[in-house]
Amino acid sequence: MPLLHMWYLSVIAQVYLLFAVGNIILQRLPRLMINVALGLAALVSFALDFSFITHNALEALGLPVWEQETPFSYYYTLPRIWEVMAGGWLACLSSPTGNSPSSSFSYSFIGLALILLPALGLLPGCPDEIGKLLCITGTLLVIRHASLCSLNRVLSNRVLTWLGAISFSIYLIHMPVIVSLRLWSLGLFGWSYQLTAFGLSIALAWCFWFFIEKRKPAFWIILILWSGTLILCRQGYKSNGFRDWAKAVLHIEESMGNPPYSESQPCDDPATTKYWNPAQSPHDANKNGEPLSLSHIGDKSKPPFFVLMGDSHAGHSFPGLDQAMRKAKLSGVYFTPYTVPFCGITLRDYTNPKARRAALDWLRANPHLTHVIIAQRWISRWDGYHWGDKKLRAMPSIVDALSLKNRGNYTPDEIQSRERITKALREYLTVLRDMGKKVILIGPTPEFGSALLFNKVLAWRNDPALTKATMNCSRELYLAYNDYVFKVLYQLRDEGLCETIIEPLSTLQPDEDAFSCMKDGQCLMRDGHHLNTYGSIIMMQKLLPSLRAALLKDSPAPAPQVP
Repeated sequence: MPLLHMWYLSVIAQVYLLFAVGNIILQRLPRLMINVALGLAALVSFALDFSFITHNALEALGLPVWEQETPFSYYYTLPRIWEVMAGGWLACLSSPTGNSPSSSFSYSFIGLALILLPALGLLPGCPDEIGKLLCITGTLLVIRHASLCSLNRVLSNRVLTWLGAISFSIYLIHMPVIVSLRLWSLGLFGWSYQLTAFGLSIALAWCFWFFIEKRKPAFWIILILWSGTLILCRQGYKSNGFRDWAKAVLHIEESMGNPPYSESQPCDDPATTKYWNPAQSPHDANKNGEPLSLSHIGDKSKPPFFVLMGDSHAGHSFPGLDQAMRKAKLSGVYFTPYTVPFCGITLRDYTNPKARRAALDWLRANPHLTHVIIAQRWISRWDGYHWGDKKLRAMPSIVDALSLKNRGNYTPDEIQSRERITKALREYLTVLRDMGKKVILIGPTPEFGSALLFNKVLAWRNDPALTKATMNCSRELYLAYNDYVFKVLYQLRDEGLCETIIEPLSTLQPDEDAFSCMKDGQCLMRDGHHLNTYGSIIMMQKLLPSLRAALLKDSPAPAPQVP
């Protein structure tokens, strides 16, 4: 969203209100009580801000901890009070006139280093709270000591002073500029777009500063600008952050997109819904047009005996699986909450232990659901493991550990992370096996890369022959990209933890060597790695014989013939 960063202004406004009310209350108290009250407020705010990583550190040491699944919201005001009070504390200190220029320079240099290290991403794996603490500490050191040493001349030069004057306007304008250019470039935000965003942000920020901040315009001009801002916010809200406008201008929806699946049916089987609690879903599955709660799959005239679950790939497999199971006259249910614990990412929707336990409890309470189909993005970005991670699970990495360029050259951290993820998957499948569930794993979906795919589809519309070869994911690349994934999945199958692995590769004909994301002039992909409704139906129809054989193996359900 281009205006999402404006949340900062609401926090600042609340701080100003608290400051005014606090002054009215505290001015009637003795000085000692004022100091105690401010100190306690800062301590409580700091404790709230750092409560999550403190919880994780104590948990890693095996010490008793309180119940906390996620950090306090980044957008809350209370955990940020201590930052404001740190600046107030610095203003109350006397000037460090007794320091020598060399010691002041050392303190200032340390302060700059504390600011730049987290700001430039030079502390990989550093929790956000620690990075923020380093930046604030560094800022306090620079403000207190830089004016007493030679560094003051560097920081006071005309260019930096000018940038400081327009810095707030840069903050206000940079995000709408970047979001607009990213939409226009369809995600291919290369150097040319980055330089354009930088120049536009500086130019527009100077205009804001010169014509509004510096000149203090008349009230009627401010009223017009304020009204325009409200209209802009309203239009952004109505157009999904202006994405709908960009898609219409660039004709993206004519080539790609996710046509709505209108044949979804809610599950109303009494035995299946008896122990279902919608509150256990921490994720709004409807954001991607997926069905909410429990949805029926296949022939509704028969009781369900299998369940589909996983991450967003399960949601995008649902339309095709529903159509395929109707054809096979088999019945199942789609469990929408994203509670798979082995995705290799840190969104709480995936790593929430309570939701995960609730999902397993629901499966345990439904013994008639004898088969579990899991579809997810098995390719994950895995890297380091440290005490500040979300619940000590693997964090995403900028470089895909399973990409072709890293094949056969894995670092020790990548290997350890994969072993941890594999262990989590093994433990989860073991729980399902102990329940008596038969597990079917659907292999990775062919991937193309979202931004490149958008542009290829647009080019294909203008000249289909030009980009026909680039619309494919070759068999060789698919196998290379997923070599480690299949190695782990087949190892787990050999251990008896899953019955069958369904490979999308099996949809290729013997004379085909690649997956094509286009069929009959229609794109099969919603983005670079999700099938759209059309692609899901085509894929699952091809996988139907394998799925049917896996589901009817040791199944209490009848074995009707596929028409």
